[in-house]
Amino acid sequence: MDLARERLALAMNDRRLELGLYWTDVAKRAGMTAQNLLRIRNGEIGLTPLSKRAIDRAMSWEPGRGVDHVLNAMRPVATGVDVPAFAVAPGDGIEELLATWKQVRDTLGEEQADRFIVQALRDRDAVRERDRAAESADDGGRES
Repeated sequence: MDLARERLALAMNDRRLELGLYWTDVAKRAGMTAQNLLRIRNGEIGLTPLSKRAIDRAMSWEPGRGVDHVLNAMRPVATGVDVPAFAVAPGDGIEELLATWKQVRDTLGEEQADRFIVQALRDRDAVRERDRAAESADDGGRES
């Protein structure tokens, strides 16, 4: 693992401890499996813009000023707001989305709730599309 990825793994662990989270909590907040998060931390898989944004959100770092800062030997910038406690999973239906929106609204207000849900849905759709593309590649491009 290169030095930048080692810095990221250490910064993520420090922030996780600061927030009082388990790795499973971080993975849920990032909307990824604990196994993929471990593979990212170990430098086994690359970082995409989507995974960087998800990790920033999970670590309560400012978007674009968390993972990227650490990789470039700078300090990550914390948001000051613990929005990532509200997670949207790829399989969530309308009832779960509405419940999450209400939690965010009650904590941060309606405008922030709207923004959070819109971004969460975009991220969820990107994860679904990535998974479909990976399945298609695994099947040799054959349609089921």
